[in-house]
Amino acid sequence: MSTPAERFRIKFQVNPASGCWEWQGATNEHGYGLFWLRGRCRKAHRASLELLAGEVLSRSEVVLHRCDNRLCVRPDHLERGNQARNCWDRASKGRHHLQRDPNGQPRDERGRFCTLSEESTT
Repeated sequence: MSTPAERFRIKFQVNPASGCWEWQGATNEHGYGLFWLRGRCRKAHRASLELLAGEVLSRSEVVLHRCDNRLCVRPDHLERGNQARNCWDRASKGRHHLQRDPNGQPRDERGRFCTLSEESTT
């Protein structure tokens, strides 16, 4: 029987132009890869950091793509962060789709509160 890391490694292909390891398996409605790990479906880029880089991620941490490629699972193209940093990163690159709640506070597409300040992203 193969290990989770062995199963993971056959699910991506290297893009020679970008160096990204592009996920070839299942994806979700937002274009992120999905991988079954430890009894549940996880985003492939999170699984990559756990399986290939040995990192332990808390539920509150998010994984950002330095390469801005949602299908990329190459560990050195990924970095740990928080939701505020993720919102700031998207907004700074012009990719945000923020909405405002009734109080005027920014929310992301899932309705989570976003703080778009330099202080909250470090």
